[in-house]
Amino acid sequence: MRTKRPRSLGDRMARAIAGRFREQGEQVERRLSAGPRVPTTLLAAFFLCYVGLSLFINLVVFPSPWLDPVARATRGLISPTLVVNLALLAICVGGVLRLAGGLRWRDVAGGSWAFRQGAASVLLLWVITQAIAAATVRLAGEAVLLDPAWTGVGSLAVVGNVLAQVAGNALFEEIAFRGVLLPRVFRRLRTKRPWLRPLLAVALSQALFALFHIPNRIYSGLPAADFPLELLRLFGLGSLFAVVYLRTGSLTFTLGVHALLNEPASLVGGAPATEITVALVATTVAVGTLWGRPTSPSDTT
Repeated sequence: MRTKRPRSLGDRMARAIAGRFREQGEQVERRLSAGPRVPTTLLAAFFLCYVGLSLFINLVVFPSPWLDPVARATRGLISPTLVVNLALLAICVGGVLRLAGGLRWRDVAGGSWAFRQGAASVLLLWVITQAIAAATVRLAGEAVLLDPAWTGVGSLAVVGNVLAQVAGNALFEEIAFRGVLLPRVFRRLRTKRPWLRPLLAVALSQALFALFHIPNRIYSGLPAADFPLELLRLFGLGSLFAVVYLRTGSLTFTLGVHALLNEPASLVGGAPATEITVALVATTVAVGTLWGRPTSPSDTT
């Protein structure tokens, strides 16, 4: 009787890695399958609401001085971005998804434990980013000083920019494109290769994420020749947020990553913005990889 040859260390490592990838793939599929079930008509109504209001906001509201008095009166704490995104949240999310569809926050983002874990991880992410930024400045031979944006009345504007992301822009987009659209696209896809299904779901949903930014880029005056590269950048960012969401299962954490990428709120003066972004992405990957207990929208409170 022939005896089996003992597997080599390389063979055992390859099998372990393959098993880990298979386990991660199954976990991603479970998370996508457990996402909120939004009927097609309701989803269409939600995005029609979003498109209509987005066009009105970017082509009418932002070019006008309507919201400037609010920003001046609050010294930037309540910005036009926050106001218009609160309107989007109230009408499209609150009106269409919540009242018409009965969708709750926990259906999209999980229970209170998931929220606490996500919020704590975002805070850790920000602290690590500040430490890396300070180290970068120090290694360049410069003194680590407080960013001038935080001095005087400017501090309110910095807080306002962060608030506009956490309670406005990033919050709306995470609910729409990662919390609702991504699992909906996944469930609609059919393929003979199961591993391809999550990849296609991410690609299709985040392509829409990029396209829905066109009205804002028109308002911003982006030259037509720059649109392809900008859409590619937005697709890459959307895909990053989708991967973070699928890896951690926490919409709260993904929301924080999104908000910090849009508004790093750096305490360190003189730190290059590109290095802050790289640090943010790197620590996002690290925190996501070290994530402990799996979370999903089906978590209990």
